[in-house]
Amino acid sequence: MKRFVAMLVLCLTSMHARSTETQVLAEHAKTISPASDALFEAEATPPSSAQDWDKLRASAADLERAAARLASKDLAKDRAQWIEFAQALQAQARQAVLAAEKQDQAALVTANGDIVSTCEDCHAKYRDGGRSMKQ
Repeated sequence: MKRFVAMLVLCLTSMHARSTETQVLAEHAKTISPASDALFEAEATPPSSAQDWDKLRASAADLERAAARLASKDLAKDRAQWIEFAQALQAQARQAVLAAEKQDQAALVTANGDIVSTCEDCHAKYRDGGRSMKQ
């Protein structure tokens, strides 16, 4: 009976870990990648109208909300480091929101640089096995 309980606990733990990873990957595909792509694209092609800046602000806000979800108890991987990365991304996305609200290209470029740095650090630890995102 003890073996059965131990195996059940191991199975449930493994299932939860896979479920969490699936949720993180889905969040990334659905929100994080499209939102960050829009921010980075705005460096190469700066917004030229109030409507473009508003769309960019919405993308930054999407990224901010996604980062908050990554920091949530359900999606936190090893708690401290994962939450640190997620909270940094959330704060940097907030800076991108503010830059878009002010239509400040220089502030947007700065926020994007910070976002890229956090993404690279997180990917190196959790996704890319220590490799840079650029490789």
